[in-house]
Amino acid sequence: MTNVKSSILDQAVAFRQVFNQEIQPSMVSCSFVKERLFDMQVRLIAEEANEFLEACAELKKRPNDPRCHIKVLKELCDLIFVCFQFAATYSLRADDAMDRIYESNMSKLDDDGKPMYR
Repeated sequence: MTNVKSSILDQAVAFRQVFNQEIQPSMVSCSFVKERLFDMQVRLIAEEANEFLEACAELKKRPNDPRCHIKVLKELCDLIFVCFQFAATYSLRADDAMDRIYESNMSKLDDDGKPMYR
């Protein structure tokens, strides 16, 4: 491992390459979706989302238990990683999209830098 900081998407691509996981140029190849690959990626996201929600429910029951805090963080990061795995699988530029979402959200400030709510 190197000390060079990489983006989450770079890490997801590296993971897929090291573990010989498929990387497609887009979500649609030759006018069709590779259903098995697509469904697997969606299932992984759903599984991690459920694990995150379970950890959150446990934290609500035991808010002072540091193990619950750690579990929520771990499951949140697992969820983020599988989402970036989806992006890496289909060569989606998730880092760029996240930057655009951030910029869009930050543009919702008034002239004094205060949030404008609906």
